[in-house]
Amino acid sequence: MNREVGPILYKDVVTAVIALFLIGIFIQRKKLASNTKRKLPPLTKTTKWETIKLIAASDALWWIVSVWKELKCSVFRFNLLLPGIPMMAIVCEYELAREILIDPSTSKPRFIYQSFEYLTGGEESLFTSNAVAWHQRRVGMTSAFSAKHIKRMHTVALRMIDEWIETTLRPMVRNGEAFDVGKEMIRVILGAISETAFEYTISEEEKDMFAKEFSLCSNEFINNASNPWRKLYGLLIPERRRAFISAARIMNLGLNIVAHYRTIENPIEGTVIDCIMKNSFYKNDGERAADVIFLLIAGHDTTAYSISFTLKELSKNQREQDKLRESLKLVEKEKWSHSDALRNVVKEAIRLNPVTATGSCRCLGKDFTSREGYVLPKGSIIFTNFLITMRDPTVFEDADTFNPSRWENPSEAMKKAFLPFAIGKQNCLGQNLAMVQVHSIVAKLLSSFQVELVEEGVEQVQLTLRPIKTMLRAKAVE
Repeated sequence: MNREVGPILYKDVVTAVIALFLIGIFIQRKKLASNTKRKLPPLTKTTKWETIKLIAASDALWWIVSVWKELKCSVFRFNLLLPGIPMMAIVCEYELAREILIDPSTSKPRFIYQSFEYLTGGEESLFTSNAVAWHQRRVGMTSAFSAKHIKRMHTVALRMIDEWIETTLRPMVRNGEAFDVGKEMIRVILGAISETAFEYTISEEEKDMFAKEFSLCSNEFINNASNPWRKLYGLLIPERRRAFISAARIMNLGLNIVAHYRTIENPIEGTVIDCIMKNSFYKNDGERAADVIFLLIAGHDTTAYSISFTLKELSKNQREQDKLRESLKLVEKEKWSHSDALRNVVKEAIRLNPVTATGSCRCLGKDFTSREGYVLPKGSIIFTNFLITMRDPTVFEDADTFNPSRWENPSEAMKKAFLPFAIGKQNCLGQNLAMVQVHSIVAKLLSSFQVELVEEGVEQVQLTLRPIKTMLRAKAVE
């Protein structure tokens, strides 16, 4: 009799799977039939399999931009009409993006964000959570970004850029050597954030490890977020197996930071790590380390690459660089970060190269309608593409041109379309700190050095948009 159990169970499982699949098809067709009565956004002109491959590719962002230009539409759907997968769409107009991001009924889609938890050993974080889990984390660390702490963190960042100038940049200037701006700024900001936010002195070896391992595992887990097949066949894919090793090493750094806090006799009150360690919501060190890692990732990426892109744009536009340097001479050093000319340059560089280029992802809690009258039904998964939003030719004249003066008298549409840190309750927690540091470090470098482009490199997305192998050469100025 026992010999019959295996086959019977197998048949039952197969029957159940087929039944669920057919039910899924029936439900989706019923939804599609209902939606045909409404004007849905156009589909990408690719097959389902082509779509999966394209959105999982490293150049997916540029493919999406090409689709936007081809369709000439502010919202469009991915051709991913499969059982169990909701409608997925790209939103390219700022009005609709803002409306969605501030809507209280929208939330982060769990099946998308859950993939990023592979970075933290399956632990939920501020980045991946919703509702109570997100709220308790966010409220618990808000005080760490008060004006007092921003000033303290800013001071440390300036000290570290001074050290980098003396130990790294000036020797390169004397030897006429070029430097990889993305890599160098990452090292500076990673050190600054580790010290100021977590009271942890990160070693040069740890910086190298973090950069290498994060690059390896973020590529894989981004692929997983948009390609569910990689999850099913993960153990057969060498890159995926290696990514789990990378994630474990990164998570170990987070656990080391948590453990180090407990050895500090008199920790600074109200730092990010202090807020995390004193928040009773966290159940264990794994949860604490998960937030440490994602704050470390978000904090150093946003600031370092915004500085890098600003320097890159100025190296390509020497006239604008000279204008900025002359304007800084008219302002006291302590007030550089308040310079309108500086703010306009940084804002324009970020507009063209938003670090969060792929935007925010949300599950709609209600129906939304685009300016063309296309309906995005409740339950749809949408991506607010900030690169496209901030290059919208209906909002920005000569949208692909670096022109800081456009911000001297911006229109209301320009102000509202500028969304580098998103908006709404789940916006970037550390955006004020990031901008203070970007302004001050760019001013510090440009006041003493002229930068020129040696090699433009490429732009890639690994969670964030980043310059790869962008080589600059600096020369001292009088």
